[in-house]
Amino acid sequence: MCFQGSRSQAFLHALLFLTRLPVARWARDDPESMRRSVMYYPAVGGVLGVFAAVVYSGMLGFGVSLAALAAVVTTVLLTGALHEDGLADGCDAFFGGRSREDVLRIMKDPRVGVFGAVALIVSVVSRWQLIAALPPGAVPTVLVTTHILSRATPMPFVAFGHYVSQPASKSRLCTRGLSPFELARGLLIAFVLAWVATPTLSWWFLPVGTTLVAQFWRRFCRRIGGYTGDCLGCVQQCSEIAVLVLALALGDT
Repeated sequence: MCFQGSRSQAFLHALLFLTRLPVARWARDDPESMRRSVMYYPAVGGVLGVFAAVVYSGMLGFGVSLAALAAVVTTVLLTGALHEDGLADGCDAFFGGRSREDVLRIMKDPRVGVFGAVALIVSVVSRWQLIAALPPGAVPTVLVTTHILSRATPMPFVAFGHYVSQPASKSRLCTRGLSPFELARGLLIAFVLAWVATPTLSWWFLPVGTTLVAQFWRRFCRRIGGYTGDCLGCVQQCSEIAVLVLALALGDT
């Protein structure tokens, strides 16, 4: 199998960073492909959504609740809890730190505090129960859409925000940012993929996603003057929950 094109390499780097899928042997050490890989995060989300949808469908015989839990656990395992780790660190830092220095210090601490633990419980339980409450026939496409859109909302931070450098950060791929054209292209990829799966849900998420980005932007800039990888994890997790809430509110999407 050959993955020589720049787009293929960028997509492979996105897979390598966001998942535990065995693609490292095909990804060349190319800084430009690593930088551009952010454009393909929504596409990787689509891949994760397909895995979650397949697992959900296969587990439906055991009941919708267990199938929904299996879908959540599948994506947690496939990503190595990357986004959940960011959510926990981000909540510990922003709710537990007073000064900018406190926030950044807590983010680097590998231990999980009370705020982080509560955030993880709320996130996992919310996603589990929201998926379980959806009409079973709609869940597979909703899962695909959810994982696409939730990985598109962090992209404006990478394009326009200031990356607050931290030693040994897992978000080293994002430090060079995206151009406005690359951001537009990445968002277009995300919306087209999501629209194919669930058109109504995708349109409704536009104002919700914009509001989430604006609110998180204000908080990040006010507290630390930019964003970190943990900040992006917070955005992704909140966006994922927001899409599921919208899907439930809209009914059979």
